[in-house]
Amino acid sequence: MVSEHGQRKCNYCVWIDNEALAIFAPYKDFEEITSVHRAEWGKWVQAKVDKGDFRNLVLKFSKEGQKEIDLNEMEQNLKPE
Repeated sequence: MVSEHGQRKCNYCVWIDNEALAIFAPYKDFEEITSVHRAEWGKWVQAKVDKGDFRNLVLKFSKEGQKEIDLNEMEQNLKPE
């Protein structure tokens, strides 16, 4: 969550499909994945903030690769499984 003066501006999230977990860690250990990639994902967030991009975004990883999803443009709300 990104906030300014105590007011929420937007949310940035990282979603990893179950099928894509093996790409990050052979044992599918979520704690290991987040500890290894936290700095990298933090740079993604910082780049968005630096550009003034305050959309609600998800960086989604799947077997096909990664893509950004603007949650405000979705027809339905997605929830991580």
